[in-house]
Amino acid sequence: MNTSNKKIEASKVLVPINTSELTSGAVSVIGAPLVTKLEHRQSTSLGPNAIRRAIEEVFALFSSSSNKTIEDLETGTKRVLNPEFRMNDLGDLPSSLDKKSIVELFALLSEKNVVPVILGGAREIGSWCSEAISELDQDCAIVHITPSISASDSLAGTATFFIGVNGLIPAKAWRQTKNHNHTCVSADQIHEMGTIGTSELLLAFLKEQKRVFWHIDVSAVDTGHAAGTPTINIGGLDPEQILDILDQVSVHTRFAGCALTNVAPVFDKRGLSEYFAAEALSRVIAPVLWDRVEP
Repeated sequence: MNTSNKKIEASKVLVPINTSELTSGAVSVIGAPLVTKLEHRQSTSLGPNAIRRAIEEVFALFSSSSNKTIEDLETGTKRVLNPEFRMNDLGDLPSSLDKKSIVELFALLSEKNVVPVILGGAREIGSWCSEAISELDQDCAIVHITPSISASDSLAGTATFFIGVNGLIPAKAWRQTKNHNHTCVSADQIHEMGTIGTSELLLAFLKEQKRVFWHIDVSAVDTGHAAGTPTINIGGLDPEQILDILDQVSVHTRFAGCALTNVAPVFDKRGLSEYFAAEALSRVIAPVLWDRVEP
């Protein structure tokens, strides 16, 4: 597995992104340090580098295997690393980015056949990525793991699945979700039906899709389990629930990219929020990370 050797402690602003560093077929990490609008819960601008550090540690476990094979001691399942897997880090976009810049970025990455992993940054990044995907490729479905739904998440013509919705949803966004026949499984429903029932619903959805872009809003995790987000989520999901669902479905899709949002590291001194983001990424990236899975 080839990863960039850039130091993750310091952001490198690339505006515009240097096209000479774009490698066709590679998974490219790009920071999007957008600041949340919630003045009392700041620090999402620090999210990209916090997630970078976690990704380096999580993925180092995979690359450290001498035979490039990872074995689950509980199940006996073996995963063999894809020898062609490449991940590089293109640095950060400016903190003043907006929806237009995300749409332009995705158009450039699509032209160069680059698979994006966007590190956020405020929740809006996930919505902007959804709109960019919808404009560029309506054959690409979107899965949002998030406690909230915004009007720009529910887009006509784009197959969409929401997991972990919790609390009040704006009426316009809810009507759009229903009118566009998008699927929504709330945190309460997941607590009730369990991860197996949820993964069965999600798997049925994923098997109908050609490509999938994942948006993982870390605030979908209950604040008691991961406090490093700009919002408080009481009654949300625990990390094990989300990772268990992803473990059961992620290898069944063609990975088209991912956005990890709402990491505000100053509120989580244990670093659990960014490590959850990195672990979740390792699941959804499975179709390109692993060469094969042996039961």
